[in-house]
Amino acid sequence: MRTALSIGGRGIITTLLFLLLALTVHAEPINIILKSPANGAVITTYTQDFIYDFDDYPSMINCSLIVDDKLEGFRNALIRRNDNKMTLELGSGKHTWYIKCVDTSLNEIISETRTFTVNIEGGIQEGYQTIYNPNGLRSYVITITPGQSPVELPGMKGGEDIQIKIKGKTYHLDLLRMGSAGNTSFVEIRNRASSTIHRMLVPTTLSFDFDHDNITDIDLSLKNVERSVNAYFIVTPYPTSMLKEELLEQEPIHAETENTTAPQESMPRNEEIKEQAEKEPPRRAEPEQSITSKNKTKPKPWLALLKIIIILIILVTLLILLRHKKNIAKKKSEKKLQRKEIKRLVKKRITRREKRIKEAKKTRKPSPGSPKHTGTHRINTDDTKGNNEEFDIITSIRSTGVKRR
Repeated sequence: MRTALSIGGRGIITTLLFLLLALTVHAEPINIILKSPANGAVITTYTQDFIYDFDDYPSMINCSLIVDDKLEGFRNALIRRNDNKMTLELGSGKHTWYIKCVDTSLNEIISETRTFTVNIEGGIQEGYQTIYNPNGLRSYVITITPGQSPVELPGMKGGEDIQIKIKGKTYHLDLLRMGSAGNTSFVEIRNRASSTIHRMLVPTTLSFDFDHDNITDIDLSLKNVERSVNAYFIVTPYPTSMLKEELLEQEPIHAETENTTAPQESMPRNEEIKEQAEKEPPRRAEPEQSITSKNKTKPKPWLALLKIIIILIILVTLLILLRHKKNIAKKKSEKKLQRKEIKRLVKKRITRREKRIKEAKKTRKPSPGSPKHTGTHRINTDDTKGNNEEFDIITSIRSTGVKRR
């Protein structure tokens, strides 16, 4: 029993020591490898997949996608060694991106920083894109930019929707139902972002400011409703900017002011975009992140010290438990030996006493005139003496303990 306990205790202590060494030894952190988009790439779509790998099998709690120093993507599950992907919609222009992960030791691992440019060919996407959904209905996607011409959509049915893309974000207008109202027809349109339902009559126009920048993003005009089945809409992107252009075109140009007004008429598109960007409310500044500390970990000495203290407490507790078990086993074995020794001595005394009784019966004869049961009286005296001796033996064994013979 002692051998088994000692072997088990040594095994537990050895295992805990190896665990302590594994926790205290500082392993070199793995690195993040950026795959796509490449550094300096020019992208011609608003939707982009960001793909990254690790140079070893990762044990990560989570990973974040940082675009233009803002958190744009997050993943805390299914983090593999290769081809981890996050998808994001972006606006036109130049962007920066990198990946930041936190491993199971609470170390931050940061990749290099890359740059890329979103440049839609031609600068303006005219028209619309049709998406055919599995339920047989259609979605019409319109990516709007300043200076874009009005878009006339084909007949829409109830349950179909219009998707407006502005600076990489998508806003939905759902066509709920249509019908007749007196001498005209109506449709019900729901703005999914604000959960607001609008009732439109033919002909009616609604204005929408999806991004709340005090600039009208689109005018939605209901042109016609055909037999309460098909509704025909016209989408006008940025109607206020188009109105300004129309006024400038209609304004007469005098000879004296020709040189001053001509530049205003031919204002480039990028200047208009710049003016609108200046009117937008300033965005909240994100906390600055150091890009120079890429692929470096932040040491946490208090965490390693806490681990060591916890493991030492566990070791001391296990040692105390093992010692307590040994003491209990020792006491049990001593009591068992005491009981065996008592039984042996009692049996020996009983045997000797029976032998003396037999010898007394054989050798002693009753003398004439003596009591008839003298021998019996002596035997009882011997019994009392034997009982006293047994009591003395048990008392001495319990008080002093018995050694193994």
